[in-house]
Amino acid sequence: MPTLPYRPQSVALAAPQPREEKMLIALGVAAGSFGAGAVALWFLLVDTLTRVPMFSPSLAGAVLLEGAAPSASVPINLSLVAGFSLVHFAAFAVFGIATTFALHALKLKAASVQGIFMIFMALNAGVLLAVLGFDPQLGVTLGWFSICGANAAAAFAMAFCLNAMPKIEDFIRE
Repeated sequence: MPTLPYRPQSVALAAPQPREEKMLIALGVAAGSFGAGAVALWFLLVDTLTRVPMFSPSLAGAVLLEGAAPSASVPINLSLVAGFSLVHFAAFAVFGIATTFALHALKLKAASVQGIFMIFMALNAGVLLAVLGFDPQLGVTLGWFSICGANAAAAFAMAFCLNAMPKIEDFIRE
């Protein structure tokens, strides 16, 4: 039986120790905060240039918290903006924790091309599923290109955060 010229090797995933787990959780929350902040700033800029400041979080809050239908004429409601912002930052904290554990297990550096690509693709998949789960029209109203731009900003912000933290290399890449 002929052999293949390439034999895939198994990948040994690194399991974190208890001290490392606490550090990875803290780093994940920090990275998630950077990502959520980058998305918020992205949409503030896009909204300011194309619509009305705070349109996107107000619309997302209306859809998520009140079950409203997405519409380009949603009035700005700061309580919906605040409520959505809390949900948004909490979701990014969870995503950041999952990301740091994944990068640690795969022994990837966050600022590497593979690390940034992994974060970006996971964000896009998560946002796509969330938007389709609530109301597909939300993605159309906000603009899919704008959503992808926000996810790219978040991926770079999270990678920057994870690489800027002291001794992150000890936990993310061994």
